[in-house]
Amino acid sequence: MTSQSQEVGDLEIIVSHGPDKHCVSLPGAATVGDLSLKLEELTAVPVGGQKIINRGKTLMNHDLNVTEAGIRNGSKLMLIGKKFNPEEDENYKQIVEAKKKIDSLAKKQSGISEELSGVEKGYLHKELESNSLSSLGKRLAACHEEYVRLLEKLDALDLGVCNQSIRMKRRSVIKEIQSQLDTNDSISTTIDKLQNTSDS
Repeated sequence: MTSQSQEVGDLEIIVSHGPDKHCVSLPGAATVGDLSLKLEELTAVPVGGQKIINRGKTLMNHDLNVTEAGIRNGSKLMLIGKKFNPEEDENYKQIVEAKKKIDSLAKKQSGISEELSGVEKGYLHKELESNSLSSLGKRLAACHEEYVRLLEKLDALDLGVCNQSIRMKRRSVIKEIQSQLDTNDSISTTIDKLQNTSDS
């Protein structure tokens, strides 16, 4: 089975990976590192697990210009490396687990927001407002602490030269945490205002 991918560029090269052949276009100013990243996109073989061979020689220096590495228009290269499998990667598993916890926390936070809305609309007896707001504040603070712990855990992951999809997944999850923290702050501000009104 043969798959091909092609983009506009100055150099057209053929890269074989197992039974597949990929037509890769690169600007003349591209580096071996640029080629490696493009091959990761095409083949799902992480940069750190790639072995790119040109004319029997392994391209080791990723900072080297592709032409300086002996690559010419029409060159035929070989890529050796195992495709990325998320189910086998511990970092990816931790990121997925963090995403599940975020979804659960988001539901809790949404529930707090709905209860707070009821207080704002006067659905709760005045005598019960103070205790209710205090309880909502504590539950919201617990969510905030858990979000921060998850954020610290994700930041601490040592991804090294792992597959780009892992980095993108972590970036996406971190962005979601930051969004939920913004929502958390907004709800907290509303609770503070209502508590001040209730106490006055």
